[in-house]
Amino acid sequence: MPSVFRLVRTWALIGALALVAGITLTPQSTIAAMLAWQAPGKPTGVIVNAPPPVSAPATPNTPSPAASATSVSINPTLSWQASGATTYDVKFGTSNTPPTVSTGQAGASYTPATLANSTTYYWQIVAINAYGSTTGPLWSFTTVASGGGGGCTVTSNGSQSDTQAKITAASSGDTVCLPSGTFAWASGVTVSNPVTVQGSSGGKIEGNSTSSVAIGTGTKAFTTQAGLDWTAGEVVRAIHIRTGDSMTGTVTSYSSTTLTLNITSTSGTGTKNLWVFEQDGATTLQYSGSGVMWDVSKTGAGLIKIGQFDVQRTSGLGRMFQLTGTGTFVAHDMRIANGSPNTTVFYFVSNGGLVQRVDAMTDYNWPSGLGGASQYTGSFVDVQWGALNSTWQSPHSLGTADTNGTGNIYVENNDVIGFGLEGFDCSDNCRLVVRYNRFTHTAFTSHGPDTGTSGLRNLEIYNNVWRFQPDNAGNCDNTLVMDYLLNIRGGLAVITDNEIDDLGGSCLGAKDEIKYQLQAMWRNAGPWACWNGGYPLPHQQGRDYVSGAETTVGNYHWSNTGAGSQTPSLNQYGPNECGASGSGQVLSTYIQSGRDYIVGTARPSYTKYTYPHPLGGS
Repeated sequence: MPSVFRLVRTWALIGALALVAGITLTPQSTIAAMLAWQAPGKPTGVIVNAPPPVSAPATPNTPSPAASATSVSINPTLSWQASGATTYDVKFGTSNTPPTVSTGQAGASYTPATLANSTTYYWQIVAINAYGSTTGPLWSFTTVASGGGGGCTVTSNGSQSDTQAKITAASSGDTVCLPSGTFAWASGVTVSNPVTVQGSSGGKIEGNSTSSVAIGTGTKAFTTQAGLDWTAGEVVRAIHIRTGDSMTGTVTSYSSTTLTLNITSTSGTGTKNLWVFEQDGATTLQYSGSGVMWDVSKTGAGLIKIGQFDVQRTSGLGRMFQLTGTGTFVAHDMRIANGSPNTTVFYFVSNGGLVQRVDAMTDYNWPSGLGGASQYTGSFVDVQWGALNSTWQSPHSLGTADTNGTGNIYVENNDVIGFGLEGFDCSDNCRLVVRYNRFTHTAFTSHGPDTGTSGLRNLEIYNNVWRFQPDNAGNCDNTLVMDYLLNIRGGLAVITDNEIDDLGGSCLGAKDEIKYQLQAMWRNAGPWACWNGGYPLPHQQGRDYVSGAETTVGNYHWSNTGAGSQTPSLNQYGPNECGASGSGQVLSTYIQSGRDYIVGTARPSYTKYTYPHPLGGS
């Protein structure tokens, strides 16, 4: 009898096929198979092949560089993911219908030839298997501007020691590149020569939400803000900003103010209602040292530019960036995860510099409860130029009075989360411009002529959004203690075109959004301790240096919007440390509307400085 191939289910025969040499059997929905034969025929062997796929590959996702990334190296390696794929076709070019540059490749990465600076490139992946193919979304990125270090002069291996060695050996204008990957640093590096240091790409934080969403996989929709930089296919992590619980997945859609994610992995449980959205960069530095991570001495000539990587502060309290000297410095395109509280990200010991597209979130573990003192969870930018008073003996640098954009420190296009009352500390001789940023649970603090040597010099705050998200569901541990959003304690200021939230809620109660305070009359500290010389206090709010003398010109607040009050509240310092000289004075003698601050009227002859800042690009 001929051999037969009997198909079985639970060992019951359900069919027989003639076994002929070379026969190929059609897959059956069976649990098992049994080969039986009767003499004289006898099979010599059976080869079982895996069944072909029953669906096309998943849509390509997780692009690197990230979708719409900027300041990308001109020597990037493109990478992606697509489960179920066996080969890929790659489309790449400067047209939004890019040509195919690689077909049938097995690996999920592609390295193009050196690219042009300041150019937008488009790319698309076709994932293929035996069943069919799936074309991914069209992604794009823009390369770094010319002169910004797009081409790597030398590449370190990512370690602290090799990166320091490469920086030290670099010549003026060189670019030291850090590769993709995660690198642990236990100590920092110093930079004193005008070079560029850059990673493969940095991550971002983009938007927030108070939507109540249960942690879990599948489709999750959040109400966010309009105009965020999220596109379909990008990998996003939604983080609860109090606990750090998170959900990670890809963007299904983003339209108007609705961000929809397909969540594939989670950390934590429960329903949360305070979310921010972030994305990892390709290069990550994990820092555990106690000293300064990037100690930058700005030289008089040339540009020091650092960016395109993520920093995770895993422990320790040292500053992440310390900037000294009078040269030019740019920090750009980074995501800062500050896992250690009370750490300063950028500490300036002189004016001049640009912080652009550096998104930062501080430690999630805020002190519990509302019964303690106001909470400080670190500083994003701290300016302390205490050794010099000449800045108060020279003209202001507001707007276009900073003719070449290097007299002030510019902080623009950053998303800053959870830094509490001292997200900024603009102190002695500080000249600072804060513009086009989004702040959540992050306040602006300044110091006047009281605890420092001279107080801030001039300040511009415009086109920012301040958001405060109280937990009105009864869990006050989810509400960071905030006493103000802007605290102006001296100097000359322009505050315009901002959106400022109401600071309060059922946990905090009513608070002042904008606070004006002088301390020297009641505080026994600083160069004018226990001041009793009458109005004006030197370097107080609204004071400027004009025609060789200090005079009052007033601070200007106009065109600000939002649910919060746009009019400063006067706050008298206490307790009185100055005895009788303090008890006889009132704050309204020193700060008056229409004289020291003006609300609703634009500052005469004022023009904002060029945006975006020319040193950083678009």
